[in-house]
Amino acid sequence: MSDKNLKIIDGGLELDNSRDGFRYRLADHVVHQNRARSIFIHNLEFGDPVWDFLLDLYASEHLDRPATIPDVAYRIGRTTDLCKRYVAYLMEQGAILENTNRFTAARHPLLVSEPTKKDLRAWLDNCVENASKL
Repeated sequence: MSDKNLKIIDGGLELDNSRDGFRYRLADHVVHQNRARSIFIHNLEFGDPVWDFLLDLYASEHLDRPATIPDVAYRIGRTTDLCKRYVAYLMEQGAILENTNRFTAARHPLLVSEPTKKDLRAWLDNCVENASKL
């Protein structure tokens, strides 16, 4: 992982086996939520790297962190050239757009489109709602 702010919880040398049931349910939950994203994020077909790019772009705008292609590429562990292809695809699908605001475009040259933001919020709400049932 390339993100210096990523927090990894160290389980120590001896894993707490009492949490195994929760871990299995969590793993199952993640699989279901990944499959469900196509229900919420309409008209997009993509793999995890493009999904990571889209989520990072969405979060970056609200966390006020730089969202240039090199910045996002670094955070998701992909090359800049590969991320340029993700951008082309996402722009073609209307999922992201160029930021025309001269005050914010340098830091956030790309923005998630409003319809995609709405879809992402619905998917994230679904994740949270279903995670509470674990």
